[in-house]
Amino acid sequence: MNFDMHTHFIPQEFIEAIAKPGSSWQAKLEKKGEESWIVHDQGYGYPLSPGFYDTAARLADMARMKLDMAAVSVSPTLFYYYAKPKLAFDLAKLTNDALYRLTKERPDKFVGMGTLPMQDLELAIVELRRCAEELEFKSILIGSNVEGKQFDGPEYLRFFKECEAHDIFIFFHPYYVGTKGMFDKYYLTNLYGNPLDTAMVVASLIFGDVLDKCPNLKVGFTHGGGFFPYQIGRLKHGYEVRSEPKVNGARSPERYMHQLYFDTIVFMDKQLRFLMDWAAPENVMLGTDYAFDMGEFAPVDFVRGAGLTPAQLKAVLSDNACKVFGVKASAEVPALR
Repeated sequence: MNFDMHTHFIPQEFIEAIAKPGSSWQAKLEKKGEESWIVHDQGYGYPLSPGFYDTAARLADMARMKLDMAAVSVSPTLFYYYAKPKLAFDLAKLTNDALYRLTKERPDKFVGMGTLPMQDLELAIVELRRCAEELEFKSILIGSNVEGKQFDGPEYLRFFKECEAHDIFIFFHPYYVGTKGMFDKYYLTNLYGNPLDTAMVVASLIFGDVLDKCPNLKVGFTHGGGFFPYQIGRLKHGYEVRSEPKVNGARSPERYMHQLYFDTIVFMDKQLRFLMDWAAPENVMLGTDYAFDMGEFAPVDFVRGAGLTPAQLKAVLSDNACKVFGVKASAEVPALR
């Protein structure tokens, strides 16, 4: 089995709603040449490829990419952390219900990764409990920050405790709704801004002492952990020589590696081998970022061509994600098809 743990979708109900005038979802559907685009009221837009909403198209793409199973999560453009809490809560419920239907229609192909209205922790916990207890999701996807606010604040501890109590895997994804200051040229909002956002949330969870207070919490990070794996030595050195990283009582960053998970979206085999050598082998999982253009289009071939051992291949392509998402793992390394 080849298991893709990082894919996105957009509910058909959302698309149909924004295609009509006067939609409450603060977005509209536009034609740009032959392409359909979603354009949000904040001004940012993106192509709406069929893979986001069409199950048949998604399955065809999975077959082409040699993928057998996928964890499906909402597009981060639909986090809506900027919106009024009730609107974000309603969209989270709509999305999670659509995800649940998808997983029930094709349980052999999909598991769901819930979404939450993180700007309101009371509502977020309500929907988290529904995801875990009613929808039986094993994981959630949340942004790397909430409108610039990091997750090291004491108010978030109850949320993380809830995730820990329900054995929910948290996958953090960069969150933004447009360009960021000096990143506005050359698509650097994504190319540099996204891996920086990821590195920031890892540091906030470590130095904020969240992982010590929630020792059984499992947290994952997109795009191979962003800049964090390459700079953990700097964080460790800073912890040793400065007082600021110790202000919340956290231990040195490398002490938390067993709780940190990463996908394989790094695009170069040397980077993947570095990630495998540096992180725990059981904490790296195949990912694609489907259906965005910044995704990995040949994920299985990429991982197989990176020079990993047979045991590492089996772990990355299948076993690690199966364990995290509660799916029965295959007994052998998947054959190259």
